[in-house]
Amino acid sequence: NGVAGVRLAADGDEVIAALPITGGDSEAILSVRRPGATVYDMMAHAAAPATSATGRTTWPAKFGPGEGRLYLVLDRPIRSVSVRAPEETKLGGRATLDVVVREDREAAVAAVLPLHVEVRDPAGRSFEASGHYAARDGRLALTLDIAANDRPGEWRARVQELASGLVGETRFRVNAP
Repeated sequence: NGVAGVRLAADGDEVIAALPITGGDSEAILSVRRPGATVYDMMAHAAAPATSATGRTTWPAKFGPGEGRLYLVLDRPIRSVSVRAPEETKLGGRATLDVVVREDREAAVAAVLPLHVEVRDPAGRSFEASGHYAARDGRLALTLDIAANDRPGEWRARVQELASGLVGETRFRVNAP
């Protein structure tokens, strides 16, 4: 079918990298021996249209010239991203964001998942801890060191899980000492 694939697996999560071996547009049907699995297109940040039959999960893939794809295969779908923070902290203090990516049974997803964390101060400026992180076993505890000269007021934290595209948000207050 003109596509080469590489399978990387560890402790229940599986990543599939697919690359076309021809120079032009390509299409392929990819599959894994994992019936009933949920497949995420990591480039699209969404579930791929997978079907399950005869002990395999399959899904279609389209490739532009020289374009590769990356897929995450999980036993159960990702259902939510929850983000918690303390209600308030003080300038010069700390606040910990507790992030949990949950599957359909409400348990944390047993995989390493990519996240994008965006923390904004009351003026809407991006905080220095904003960036990309990994949620190991679906969890991340991110400690924010609030400087004494940061802005007091209501802060926002937004976390996007990058396989499913799901987002969780929270707010917390930073008070002057």
